[in-house]
Amino acid sequence: MAKKNKHAELSIIVTAHNEGILAHKTMLSLFRATKKLEEEDIPYEFIVHIDNGTLETKKYFSKYENDKRIKVFENNFGDPSLSRNFAIAEADGRYVASIDGDDLCSENWLIDSYVTIKDSDDKI
Repeated sequence: MAKKNKHAELSIIVTAHNEGILAHKTMLSLFRATKKLEEEDIPYEFIVHIDNGTLETKKYFSKYENDKRIKVFENNFGDPSLSRNFAIAEADGRYVASIDGDDLCSENWLIDSYVTIKDSDDKI
């Protein structure tokens, strides 16, 4: 679970549109990946941004409304760049990882990326 007493090192942004229940597998893969962050005591946060979301997509993510680990926002930008930029503006993390609502990630994606970037002088 994300630590609320520390500043987030990593903001995990999920952009969603019309994934519906497919987003469930995305979230499960992210929950598995965040376990690696928790093992290393790396604070993180989830930001879900639903842009022009279908009813099914909104319904799926509504289950996280009371989950303190996850901030859910909705807008109607209709543009992936605006959607990501909005979510980044809401992020508290030092670093940002972005994933679409219908993508999957490996268990080591977040931890390996974090270790790589924090030890690098070159950052994008």
